[in-house]
Amino acid sequence: MTDPRKAGHSARATPEWRASVRQAIIQEVKGGCSEEEAARRSGVHPQTHWRWLQKDSAYKLRMKAARAESIRRIKATVLASMRDGLTLGQSCGIAGRKPDTVLVWRRQGGAFDAKLRRLIQKQHKMRARARRAAAKKDGGRKKKT
Repeated sequence: MTDPRKAGHSARATPEWRASVRQAIIQEVKGGCSEEEAARRSGVHPQTHWRWLQKDSAYKLRMKAARAESIRRIKATVLASMRDGLTLGQSCGIAGRKPDTVLVWRRQGGAFDAKLRRLIQKQHKMRARARRAAAKKDGGRKKKT
């Protein structure tokens, strides 16, 4: 986004420029970016973004929807990675979120937590089966370390 104030235009940003920057921030947030980072990537200071949220209720509603979409996509990514056999920590890394964030979401939402619990239990069972199969293959002997 080129800031008209920096391109030698008038000292005030135009409404069209503000609208395009706001749309760019919303798209970045939908893509999983934090609001602060999205504002910076779009060429405005995060404080400007927060001020817009306070003053423009329509923008605030669109941002709320963008946040919800982002969280839905991140949760779907975590669940898909877990279905592929990755651990929760690995899945969080792929989704670009810390495990603590996912823990907060688990505490908040029943459906996400239930799906995650089932996947974790399934992984535990698969790993236990693999350990038993390995032990059976070794004849029950413990490996020397």
